[in-house]
Amino acid sequence: MTNIEGSASAVCRVWNNSLIVGGLVGFMDKSSLLQICLTCKQGWLYAIALLWSTPDITTMRNFRSFAATVGKPLPHSVGEHAHYGELVRIFDLFMLAGRWERLGYDDVAPVFKHCTRLRKIGMNLCQHISDISFVKLFTENPHLSSITALDLSELMLEDQAIYEIIGRLPNLHRLELNETNAGYLTCCAIVDSLLNIRWLDLSDCNLMDDNCVKMLLNGCKHLTHLSVEGCFHVVDELNIAGLAVDEWTDEYDASSGYSSAEDGSPFVFFTDPL
Repeated sequence: MTNIEGSASAVCRVWNNSLIVGGLVGFMDKSSLLQICLTCKQGWLYAIALLWSTPDITTMRNFRSFAATVGKPLPHSVGEHAHYGELVRIFDLFMLAGRWERLGYDDVAPVFKHCTRLRKIGMNLCQHISDISFVKLFTENPHLSSITALDLSELMLEDQAIYEIIGRLPNLHRLELNETNAGYLTCCAIVDSLLNIRWLDLSDCNLMDDNCVKMLLNGCKHLTHLSVEGCFHVVDELNIAGLAVDEWTDEYDASSGYSSAEDGSPFVFFTDPL
């Protein structure tokens, strides 16, 4: 056997060993995963889920391409997943410039519809979406009840709208509502629906008062972090010494997220693996 034949045989053995390749791709950066996807069908199957699990969306061009792709079928099934959107676990727009004036209901609706296995949604500063439309995004997509983290900070949402949204998300562990109109109704929904809430940010919510905070402290048995900084009507020196104030840490590690798009480039749509 020649050296070339031996090398080719070794490469085939690596690609066909799921333990080896599965272990390697977990340590690869986005550009390396992208190269593997473009190498062969087997490489695509190993890397595509990691590339799509946490997409980096930094430009409107990225977002448009991503939103247009999530509903399309995968050229090859990946486990039990049949569409690109089913691979997405974290949808967070905190790095998308211009979202506060350029992103509306019709833009994000396909993502909410087709990303059926989301665990985290981040809609910070998406102020161009109305209360009615935000509620509609969650009422029309009951599969979102499985998400465990939600960021609706710095929005124009009213107390009633937040109440209606939270009531549909019983699995939330982390909720960010800072700089919204969250108030008494929001607190009622949190206490009644979010039995496992652990991390709650209500800073700069001017409808919050002492009674709201007491309701949360008495009703949320698993709460470890509560922020009410900047809430003008919270004046009582409430005892929250038992709550941690450290930054949230769990499975959502932004540094380990993968995406098939680099800054300034369109989200890559893998339709034809080699």
